[in-house]
This record gives sequence, C-alpha cells and structure tokens, in this order.
Amino acid sequence: MLTQVLTAGTYFYLPIFLIAIILPRVIPFAKPVLERLALRIQPWIAIGLLTVFFTMTGLYWTFASGAHSGDEGHYLIQAVSLYEDGDLDIRNNLENEIGAEKV
Repeated sequence: MLTQVLTAGTYFYLPIFLIAIILPRVIPFAKPVLERLALRIQPWIAIGLLTVFFTMTGLYWTFASGAHSGDEGHYLIQAVSLYEDGDLDIRNNLENEIGAEKV
C-alpha cells in the first residue's frame, strides 16, 4: 500500500518539482529567442497552430479514454431519471434495473 502511494506521488510530483527547478534557470536564456520568434510569426498563424494543437490533443484523449469518461455516465443516468421519473433520485432506477434493495 505504501509503495503504491509513494510510486504514484513520485510519478505525479517529481516532474512538477523538476520543472519548477529548471524553468527559472531557462527563462532568462529563452526570452530573447522567444521575442525573435514572436516577431517572425504572425498572430493568426500562432492562433491557427494552437487551435490545431488543442484539437489534436482533444481528439487523442477522446479516442484514448473514450468519449464517455469521467462523470459523464453519472450525468447521463441523472438525465434519464429526470426524463422518466421527473426527479433526480436514481435509486428507483437502480431498483428496477439491477434489483437493488430499497434503503
């Protein structure tokens, strides 16, 4: 149990920690390069590239984890309950579908 927590914490926090240490040292050297690059690239090209980047990122995560990930299933169940019963209480839907006991 403890090793899983340490492994998960290391995977999550170590990259953030390393970036926080390295980034302040790199920014002063990168500033002149970024300023020259900003003068060369037109704003509409940058916006277009960022749009393509975010679109591709969204498509990747949609295909990798599926469109129905996260809380969406819960919201769909609530929407069906609201449509069919007129309330957000999903216990009666579960009782009918899977035979759950009444509380």
